[in-house]
Amino acid sequence: MKPTGLSLHFSPTFLDIYLTRLTDGKHTEPEFFKDIFERGIDPDVDDPTKIHAHSEVPVDVADWPSLQQVLAFRDRVRTRLRGIYDDLESGKMEFTQHAGRVLFMGYEHEGQHAETLLYMLAQSQDTEAPGATPDWDVLKSTWTVETNKVIDVPGQSITLGHDDPEQDDDKNKRDWSAHEFGWDEESPSYTVDVASFKADALPITNGEYLSFLNSTAEDKIPASWIKVDDKIMIRTFYGPVEFEVGKEWPLMASKLEIEAYAGSKGGRLPTEAELRVLWETEDGPRVDGENANIGFRNWHPIPLVPSLIPTFSFSLFPNPSSPVQRVS
Repeated sequence: MKPTGLSLHFSPTFLDIYLTRLTDGKHTEPEFFKDIFERGIDPDVDDPTKIHAHSEVPVDVADWPSLQQVLAFRDRVRTRLRGIYDDLESGKMEFTQHAGRVLFMGYEHEGQHAETLLYMLAQSQDTEAPGATPDWDVLKSTWTVETNKVIDVPGQSITLGHDDPEQDDDKNKRDWSAHEFGWDEESPSYTVDVASFKADALPITNGEYLSFLNSTAEDKIPASWIKVDDKIMIRTFYGPVEFEVGKEWPLMASKLEIEAYAGSKGGRLPTEAELRVLWETEDGPRVDGENANIGFRNWHPIPLVPSLIPTFSFSLFPNPSSPVQRVS
């Protein structure tokens, strides 16, 4: 089973499991999907040699559900979800904090896996283009390329996480309309003291990383690139494009690759707390409203300016490589 296929199975199964718990109902048929698709494919991040416990999956390819079965299951789960929304709107079902948690969790989880799937599809040579191929030369002529700058970020304290124990849902029947939901590993909140540091205002670009590779004689390229007749090109949903077209796009690479680049500049990757501080700094990156490359506005990256740094929204490339950080 390819990871892309597993992503198609896992997301609706996850949603159906939580909708079943919310309603004390029955699982959507075929019920055995919950037994083989309950867990994802994420590795143990503390020890990459270990993998989290996963569901028992079919051994033989012939025993896996067909794509048609999976899509039909997905559609039944979505119909079930729409029914819950209808019941909430009509008042047939009480809109409790727990109901809000389940619905928001399902929504965010769907977006996360749509993002994951897009990364996979962007690297596959079997992906069908989403439409007519753009005129890359015309597009390139409309892009503005900004000069990078270094931001001085003062030291400060930052609060991470949430105070959101799920077991307290609806305990006191309080107004929860302004409640901030989080995933279980994000609770409780805690405070981190962050020392002052310097950060590049823009992410690493493809062109910058290529220059780095050329200076090190390294021939291993990021998975978002491809060699065609010994020429490096950049993968897109429309097929490989000339490197010149996307050289100012944000680099998509692994942690180790970005870490090596940062080290070559005398910097390092930021911590989570430093990223939050950078985001909240007055001169830090911002999403420029309707001009931001999110919400499938484009099926390809665009050059970035400080006010256009994408966030974890549902863009095609919503999380480019992190800015290089240099501790002052």
